[in-house]
Amino acid sequence: MSVNGSDTVWTTEALELLETLAGLEENLTYREIAQRMTEQLGVRFTKNSCIGRGRRMGLPPRPLREHRSSPSLQPETAFAPIEPIEARRKPNGRDLTMLQSRAGTCRWPSDGDRPPYTYCGKPVTDIGGSWCREHYGVVYQKPRKTWA
Repeated sequence: MSVNGSDTVWTTEALELLETLAGLEENLTYREIAQRMTEQLGVRFTKNSCIGRGRRMGLPPRPLREHRSSPSLQPETAFAPIEPIEARRKPNGRDLTMLQSRAGTCRWPSDGDRPPYTYCGKPVTDIGGSWCREHYGVVYQKPRKTWA
């Protein structure tokens, strides 16, 4: 008998075993309960199927166990040095960070290689938009050919 395509069969014997294993003083996790049930009954039980059935039966929650991993498998943290913003400023002194830019300043990216990113910072055009005259001309170009 298979329910929803799973191989787990919840017979009276399986339900009693689940209840017995959950009540042991060893305080087994659902993973350990599923392994023991699979070994004893010869039918595959998963951790999730035992959790679901245990909750429907009103069994108490199982203990959480911390995962133990070997220290050699932990990735090492390395921080890449990033130049200070002052070292990357251009001589015109107008380049601004996103936090320094305000309404009315050009937001054309000046240095897009890597952080910290800076933006043009010149006053925007009176036409509208987020760019100065120079960058407005780059963004908005007239069509070369018109079709009638």
